[in-house]
Amino acid sequence: MSSSKTNSVKALAISVALFVLPLMVTSIFKADVKAAATYPTGDMHEPPAITELIPDDDPLENSAPKEDTLVGNTLILGDALNAAPIETGEHYRYLSPAEKAIYSALYRSIVSNNFIPYSQRTNTYTWDCLNTYKTLVYSGSSTFQNAYDLSTKEYENVLNRAQEALYFDHPEKVEFYMCHTSYYWSKYESGNFNSYIVITANYDETAFENIDSQITTALNKWISDLKNPSNNCVNQTWDALTELNVHDYYVGNLQYDHACAADRSTAGYYNLSHTAYGALVNHLAVCDGYSAGYELILKRLGIESMIIAGYAGGGHAWNIVRLDGSWYEVDTTWAISTEGELRHDWFNRTTAEYEKGVGDSSKAHLRNSSSAFVGFRMPKAYGTHYTYDYLSQTDVNSLIRDEQYVAVTGISLSQSEMEMQIGQSIVADVQIIPENATVKDYVVKSSNYDCIEVDEHILRAIAPGEAIITVTSADGGHTAQCKITVPLPEPEKVDAPEEVADKQVDTVAPIDTEKGVFEITPDKNTEVTFKAGNNKKASSITIPSTVTDENGCMYTVTEIEDGACKGYKKLKKVIIPETIRTIGKGAFKNCSNLSVIKIKGNNLLKVGSGAFKGIKKGAKITIYVSTKKKFTRLVKLIKKAGGSKAIFKFKKQ
Repeated sequence: MSSSKTNSVKALAISVALFVLPLMVTSIFKADVKAAATYPTGDMHEPPAITELIPDDDPLENSAPKEDTLVGNTLILGDALNAAPIETGEHYRYLSPAEKAIYSALYRSIVSNNFIPYSQRTNTYTWDCLNTYKTLVYSGSSTFQNAYDLSTKEYENVLNRAQEALYFDHPEKVEFYMCHTSYYWSKYESGNFNSYIVITANYDETAFENIDSQITTALNKWISDLKNPSNNCVNQTWDALTELNVHDYYVGNLQYDHACAADRSTAGYYNLSHTAYGALVNHLAVCDGYSAGYELILKRLGIESMIIAGYAGGGHAWNIVRLDGSWYEVDTTWAISTEGELRHDWFNRTTAEYEKGVGDSSKAHLRNSSSAFVGFRMPKAYGTHYTYDYLSQTDVNSLIRDEQYVAVTGISLSQSEMEMQIGQSIVADVQIIPENATVKDYVVKSSNYDCIEVDEHILRAIAPGEAIITVTSADGGHTAQCKITVPLPEPEKVDAPEEVADKQVDTVAPIDTEKGVFEITPDKNTEVTFKAGNNKKASSITIPSTVTDENGCMYTVTEIEDGACKGYKKLKKVIIPETIRTIGKGAFKNCSNLSVIKIKGNNLLKVGSGAFKGIKKGAKITIYVSTKKKFTRLVKLIKKAGGSKAIFKFKKQ
């Protein structure tokens, strides 16, 4: 019986141990590892829609070519010499040329109070009002969109990115957030295309100065409190320790504005909680307010910081901070979880870590280049030295500088101008300065992808024209440029007696061939214009890319004359070669049976009014071009020229 009791006690002990051990293990685990936290998402709302207006009296296709003139950087109101200077910041440096032009226009217009007042914001759609407050951003031989090869959606993104960068560079001025582009249009006036925007004040503009003053006063109070020895936030030796101390003090004194985050109305977008005022004055903000306030504080303390606008479960904003020349990602909004716990999961991380959600893909912080958010333009963070673990676990006397990191100070290209031939490919010859820089990554972009195509670091010439190649270093955003010209291919010429060749310049008689009738283009001795088909009853016309005259001299066909095939009732099919730059007015007007049109359009710049008016309804127009952007632009031109009822098909060439 004694043995039986002993066994019973042992069994009981084992049962208790099996019951207690999991509790002990769970307790130990909880002590060492924090449970997954949740954070507010989608609090940076998508920018408001911007309306494109089409003036009724705007003959967009009837323009006399003139040299393009960017005026976003020089002229907004009145004479260029009297234009207000532009105050830019770090965010401006990383913008595209189009975005910089809009940034400058917005800055000058807002500081000059050239916007629809808040009191008139509900009665804006009248031409009298729009013309009163319009801002000129571009004037030239094309529209702003065509000059920068922008689709409607891309142009609206450019407008929004420029607006964000403007405010991020000046978060102490709330008017740069509250005054937003509402309308844009282009109009042909006095021989130029003029592109305009109209800005609306979405907050009482009489309060802007008072709000800005309150931001400055509050910022001074924050700095005073941070420097107060009792808070012990500012370290005179280590910016990284100051940043960590400020981070914890800052988020500990803010509350998240859940009501603002949930308000998707126009009033919700222009809530002050989206600004530095919300964070610094009201101590109540959402992500962009958190980020703006943090940037201002760090800047005042001599620490470089920028704001990133992107996505993290929805629209979101956070910061990057520069220490010893290297950038780090910081999200102050997510420093305190919705459970109220201070965390450092999002403190001083790399961009790569943020893109992976710091181990949780559902929390990924992404910079989407196709969106209206400007974050993808900003520098990436590569810093790995001043992490939270390093700063919190290392005695201040044992801290060391990030001496292994060598910042990029410049970038250069071997040439500032060069020429490439169609079909030629080269690798961009880029030098990072200094040679021993830690991060040698860079991005190559072309201003004209229809002319010079970029595949990572490889440049490929695909069509005649000009392109500005810009290389940008990943570290520091340093840039260098090279202008590349791709000439038209030289037409092959058949050998002819010297005395015959000399007559080529003086030739004025039409060149009549089985492909049609051609005429030498004035001042273009090697180019001709297609004047007409050689048979008005032809069912099919293939316009050649070159023709040879009776003397054996070859010419490039670059234009289709006004009314060239007008009224060809039997015509069913037309093929237009890649050499054509201009299709004249009414070129195929009233070709009522024309149902198949093939256009090799990489060089097509202009389609005259009524060029395709009266062609067969549902005609199939196939456009062979190098990019979808160019396809979209040509579809728009052809529709305006009478082809609105055609069916369009894109073919990459």
